Amino acid sequence: MDFSPAARQPPAARLSKVAAVPAAKASRPNLPVFSRRERLSRAMFPAALSAGLRLSSPHFTFVVSKEAKGYAVVVSKKVVRLSVTRHRIKRRVLAALRTLPSLPPALIIFPKSSASSVSYQDMRMEIADILSKINQHHNL
Repeated sequence: MDFSPAARQPPAARLSKVAAVPAAKASRPNLPVFSRRERLSRAMFPAALSAGLRLSSPHFTFVVSKEAKGYAVVVSKKVVRLSVTRHRIKRRVLAALRTLPSLPPALIIFPKSSASSVSYQDMRMEIADILSKINQHHNL
């Protein structure tokens, strides 16, 4: 038996401070987060939906409006039954939006049921493609 002080410490205490940091947190880039002020409020939702321009892609439906300000991702139970999957889709879409340089003033994204099987890179490219078309043709 080893009776040294290091052997009596619990396994977590024996780890060095560098090794104790989870790899996901250490390599995560510092991306801007959409604050509560940047979210589309519930009161602005009807105005954005009624006055907004609708565009569709294979995995998403976009509503872009000049009437409101803010961003929203809406994943209904009809699209994806499990809440875990709905939240994963929402997080992935918001992460893709954070990486894009310019966004319209108000944007609502409705993922379709096929969005759960799309890779993050394909999702990001599809969102970027639609938003670039919106910026070019509609000057929002």
